[in-house]
Parts: sequence; structure tokens; C-alpha cells
Amino acid sequence: MKHVLFFNEITPEFKNLVGSKTYNLAFMFNAGLNVPNGFGIVSSAKPCPEVYNEIMDAFKKLNCKEVAVRSSSILEDTAGRSAAGQYESVVHVTENTLIDAYNVCYNSASNPVVRSYFEGKDLPPIGITVQKMINAEIFGVTFTANPLNNNRNEVMIDVTVGDGELLVGGIVTPSNFIFNKTNYNIISSVIMPELYEKFADIETVLKQALPVFEKVEKLFGCPVDIEWAIQDNNLYILQARPITTV
Repeated sequence: MKHVLFFNEITPEFKNLVGSKTYNLAFMFNAGLNVPNGFGIVSSAKPCPEVYNEIMDAFKKLNCKEVAVRSSSILEDTAGRSAAGQYESVVHVTENTLIDAYNVCYNSASNPVVRSYFEGKDLPPIGITVQKMINAEIFGVTFTANPLNNNRNEVMIDVTVGDGELLVGGIVTPSNFIFNKTNYNIISSVIMPELYEKFADIETVLKQALPVFEKVEKLFGCPVDIEWAIQDNNLYILQARPITTV
């Protein structure tokens, strides 16, 4: 049995094998969205030389210098439970550090934070996502329904300069924008100086991205939380999950 499946090989019957994060990325990738290519390591795989060799072979086929390595639990990034931030992620992973990153993410499935999150129940199997690394000039998180007031006709976007780990980890204060979903008018905006200095036209950039975010929402059939990045004027979708609070 193969322990590694590339995004273009993943169909619905593999969802429980690769986990929700990998499946959601493959779902969008195969629908034609601009998702950086990658592969999933199945939840039945256990750290061993055979699995390590498959991972290294797959990395070489991606033809890139760096990847992001993240957990992909069956119960993560679903409509009922997001589990966001409960597992480990490792970014800017090179060929030399890939196996170490895989082991870190694999072992995070049994850490105390995860055990607490799942309230003492049996821990779900964990797959691993490996995806080409995007060196973000700006990084954003888009909510296709406003989570502050549950308004499905508003889109809320948090944006920061550079990679997204600081934003996702709550370490930096992002710029914030709220758009009307129908006419794309800006309802409110709070722009941090460092963002305006590098992207004075940020509001135009976001308006141009709104149809892409709507396409992701339509694909999932519900409001979604989307992580994305822009590099060299290209918008990349890095993750998406149903919003569990709307």
C-alpha cells in the first residue's frame, strides 16, 4: 500500500485516510484553484525507513526547495470541529529537515493540548500534509461570513506582511477589512502602517481577490475560513475549512 498520495491522486474515498486538511487542499487543487501542489501522508503510516523513503521520493517530485509540513487529522478542519492550532506545523522545511518535521507533526497527535481539546476521547488518526512553501509578501485569513456578527453578507479579512505563522499564532496585530459581499464595497478598514507602506493599493488587491474567495465558499457549500498568500502578484490558497461558529 502507498503511504503517500499527491493532491491529484486524492478522491473522496481517501478522505478518512489522508485527513481533512490534505483532503480539502486536494479538493480545491483538483477544482482548478491556485493551490500550491503537495501530497498527503496517510494516517495508517508509521514512522519507519519505508515511509521515510516514500516521503523523500515524493519531495523530489515536487521540485521545490522548501515545503510546509502540517498535521491532517480526520476531525480537523471539518464543519463540526476545526482543531485549528492544536497540532504542530513546521514551515520552511528543506530536504535535510523534512523527516524531522514529519516526526514533529506526527508526534503532536498525542500531545497534552490535543488530548485536552478532544476531551479525553480516543484521539483521531493523523495524516500529514506536505505542501510547496510560498514565500508570502502578504498573508491573509479570509472569513466569507463575518464571525463577529454572523453576517453572511459580509466578508472579513485579516492581513499582515510576510509569512502567516505570526498572524495565525496571534502574535501580530493584522490589518482588518470588512467588505459587503454583494457589491464589494468596503464597510470598514483598519490598516497597519507596515502594510500600507508596502501595499498602498491593498484595498484594490483584496477586491480583486474576493471572487476567488467566493469560489472557495461555493465549492464547500458553506461559509469558510481561508488562509492565503500573495507572492509575485499571484494569489495562492494555502488552507480552507468550514467556519464552525456561524
